[in-house]
Parts: sequence; structure tokens; C-alpha cells
Amino acid sequence: MSSEVVICRFRVNSQLKIDFSDICKSNHTTLSNELRGFLKRSLESRSINYDSPCLSSYGASSEHSHYSKGVNAVQSVMSKVRGSDDGSTYNQATSDYQESFDLDTSCNFKVDSELKNQFSEFFSDSSLSSHLKRFMSHVVRVNK
Repeated sequence: MSSEVVICRFRVNSQLKIDFSDICKSNHTTLSNELRGFLKRSLESRSINYDSPCLSSYGASSEHSHYSKGVNAVQSVMSKVRGSDDGSTYNQATSDYQESFDLDTSCNFKVDSELKNQFSEFFSDSSLSSHLKRFMSHVVRVNK
């Protein structure tokens, strides 16, 4: 990866940011580390990966640990059955990740520019900020 570091900025609901940060603190990690880790894990696995090895309480459920892999498998089969990629990566199984929160604060973290660009190019179906908010929302929801 390149040595150029950029600031990734996106708007998020303040309560979601607080809840996510609290979960990170309780697991001795930071919001920045978790978001960068999410980007790296997703690129390495070539799929959106909501599992976080650092958030131990979050990964404790055996049903949860394979949930996102299962969703990706279903999506792959469905796209083959449809015979084409209609651009709708998120079906009903993942629609619960989409939040209708007011975006009333910003979230900033440093990330390697190459990592950010690769993620945006590979997962071009929706914006980087959408994926990050879904990840944060998923972690908070699973930990409640």
C-alpha cells in the first residue's frame, strides 16, 4: 500500500457514532481501527465483511459469525439465477442494514489512499460512506 494517508469523512447520526465508539472502547480498540479493518477485510475476502475480530462480544454468536458469508452466498446464487448483474447488490436479507437516521455529525478517520480507492472501485455499487454506516449500524445492533 502507498504511504499517502488521507482523511475519510462522512456524515453519520451522532447517536450511532457514540454507540459504535463506546463498543470500540469497551473492546480496547478505536473507531478508526475498526473502520480501516472493515475496509481491509472486505477487500481481502472480496466481499462486504461485517464481522470484526476485535469486537469480541460482537463476534460471540455462532449465528452471527457466518451471517454475512451466508448473505454473500445467497446474493451470488441469486445473481447467477437472474443471469445478469442488475446493480442491486443488497437484497431484502441485507435491507435491515440501511438506517434512516438523521446525519447530524461527521465521522473522520485516517486511511491509506490506495486502500480507500481500491475499496471504492471494487465495491462501486454504493458509496464508501454507505458501507461504513451499514457496518457501524450492524455492530451496534448486534451488541444491543
